[in-house]
Amino acid sequence: MVYGVEKAFHARDWIPDRDIANDENRTKLQSVLRWSIASITPSEISLSTASAADPNATALSVSINVRQTWSAEPSRPLTLCTAHTILCGRPSIRLYMTSVTDNSRFLLGDPLTGINMRYIEPISDNWKTELPFITIPPLESEGITIAREITYGDLFAKWGKPIPKETNSYPKVGEEFELRFAEGGRKESFTDWWNWGDLEGDLKEVKLIDMPNPKVNPRGPKAPPEGSLLPFASWEDEADDEGNWMVRLQVHIDTTPVVVRFVE
Repeated sequence: MVYGVEKAFHARDWIPDRDIANDENRTKLQSVLRWSIASITPSEISLSTASAADPNATALSVSINVRQTWSAEPSRPLTLCTAHTILCGRPSIRLYMTSVTDNSRFLLGDPLTGINMRYIEPISDNWKTELPFITIPPLESEGITIAREITYGDLFAKWGKPIPKETNSYPKVGEEFELRFAEGGRKESFTDWWNWGDLEGDLKEVKLIDMPNPKVNPRGPKAPPEGSLLPFASWEDEADDEGNWMVRLQVHIDTTPVVVRFVE
């Protein structure tokens, strides 16, 4: 795992007026991000079309909004790596659909849900060349909205396997399903890299990197190369003296659903 990455947290875990709670220390919290489904197209899916569609064809286009809802630096944008997140990876990693009338019937089943994944670190001296990044505008903005596509193959799946049309799991004409973020999702680190700055501004010519803390690896470099930037506080302790995890970037996942109706 990359040294100094941030964990994913939910706003409900943050008790107002308490900086230290649930073994987590927020005295150095920098920003709270809100992820939400802004819109979905179309709101109705034709089952007759779906049965004949290419599994790789787009079934739904989902617009996902990410914005800062609290910031220790209200006027500053924030840049983060989106690898292995809903903004970059397979949509089913973070989204799922359940029947409005029977929540035991669902679509977009992801076989990786709940698995603790570990990823290989980039070997480049500039992570921009190997990983995707986005800049989230300052606090008073509407954030950034990114469209993700869900294929028919992903949509009509359960635990990663296609749902046969003749089974009870397959949607019925007139049935409605709720599409929402999976609260919690896979238990991996939220992002491999984040810090203050703008990819098209002060970070445009800066190399985004990560390096071991000299306290951990005394034989390594004592400082990052000129013209490069480490993740925020990556060489600071991950826990305080009492063992509480230092939360510097917090994520609120909005699980408000969007309804999709299946028609003939």
